[in-house]
Amino acid sequence: MSENQLTTNNNNEEINLDVIDNKIYVSSLEIARVFEKRHDNIIKSIESLPNDSFRLLNFEVSEEVRKNGIFEKPTKYYNLTRDGFSLLVMSFTGSKAYFWKTAFIDAFNKMESQLKTPKIPENYIQALELALTQAKTINALEYKIQNDKPLVTFAKTVTDASNAISIGEFAKLLFDENIKIGQNRLFKYLRENKYLLMNNQPYQEYLEKGYFKLIESTYETSYGQRIATKTLITGKGQIYFTEKLKRDF
Repeated sequence: MSENQLTTNNNNEEINLDVIDNKIYVSSLEIARVFEKRHDNIIKSIESLPNDSFRLLNFEVSEEVRKNGIFEKPTKYYNLTRDGFSLLVMSFTGSKAYFWKTAFIDAFNKMESQLKTPKIPENYIQALELALTQAKTINALEYKIQNDKPLVTFAKTVTDASNAISIGEFAKLLFDENIKIGQNRLFKYLRENKYLLMNNQPYQEYLEKGYFKLIESTYETSYGQRIATKTLITGKGQIYFTEKLKRDF
């Protein structure tokens, strides 16, 4: 029995679970085999589910080549997570279906326990492989920490700021982040991408999201007192637009 297979207590019948990227799946082919159902009907049941985020996360389409006599034919199937499996077999009824539902759940639990328990190397080669895996993980983490330092520093700066800043001040801050856009081009970018109206005031949507803040001030003219409105970018907005501008420029 391979590492990705578990055996239930029903006449030593095997339940095959797959570990992919440290996540546990059961294939629709395996479900059809164990529950004695036609695989095409299992596929239909999956594909009749709403095409939403739950299905995207818990039903991963895949393909394998199977031999049919002397011919080879690609076969579509799905890899299901524990949640995907539970939803799919919810409608399966009967004492035998009940037994296999609980057997699969037990198999998922056992496999999850195995993944959480560090495997002790049994020989020199396995010890080297473990050391190499750990070294790669450490190097990846160190690279991420170094790569994220500028953004972390910038985020702390804007988060610690007690007040929002003007568009012009933000353009100067972007220059320090090596985004050389300038105040006028920044205003134009924000208008063209429907963040600001033609009068340089933000759309209500982005005010409500907390990206902008409006302040009002009064000034005297020969016609009396007037009110001026100024658009400021909040700390949240500065982080959002910095990341967006890094992608766009």
